[in-house]
Amino acid sequence: MSVRHTRHPTPAITQYASPGLIGAIVYAGHPPGDDDAWAVSGAPDRAAYGYWAGRWCGMACLRMALFARDGHAPPLYELMVGCTAHGGYVRREDGGVDGLYYRPFVEYVREAHGLRAEVSPSWGRTGSPTNSTGAAW
Repeated sequence: MSVRHTRHPTPAITQYASPGLIGAIVYAGHPPGDDDAWAVSGAPDRAAYGYWAGRWCGMACLRMALFARDGHAPPLYELMVGCTAHGGYVRREDGGVDGLYYRPFVEYVREAHGLRAEVSPSWGRTGSPTNSTGAAW
């Protein structure tokens, strides 16, 4: 795998379509599906956006990384669908979702997007992840 070090201007991306509604959604119970900008997420409808938006923090980070590398990135919903196909999110019988599971997510970003990634389960005394030598990052 070749490593590209291209750096493009990267927009601030949140898991919610309208950054101005984050406070209302997170702290005041405003339904995410009531966000008039929901379609920018790539979701097929308001209901799907409302269901998934609160679970897209990792997809927002991935989208920013892709923008930085490529200058463009798929919408959040598309990233979630790909990640789910790799087992990064798992739908439960009760309608809920488990995940983001990091190992399947890392497999997804490697296979689908050619990103170098690894899961680091080690935590040093500093409370920071450590690399394979034990040094804090």
